[in-house]
Amino acid sequence: MSQLLRVFLKAVVEALFSRLDQKRAQTRTDRLNKTEEHHDFEQRAREAEAAAHRELLDDSPDDVPERLRKHGL
Repeated sequence: MSQLLRVFLKAVVEALFSRLDQKRAQTRTDRLNKTEEHHDFEQRAREAEAAAHRELLDDSPDDVPERLRKHGL
């Protein structure tokens, strides 16, 4: 009886630790995914800022009438 109880308790403890390990792994994966999404957002923001800056550099005073026409002014 004592040996059966010991085997049962060992199985319960192993299952508990297995579940805890799964939760930790899932939490770590979620955290890494959020970090990756944040880095992707930062990269897209930098690219958009660089494109806007290039567009400003490409504009010349001669483009003003054309841009006004584009916007219906």
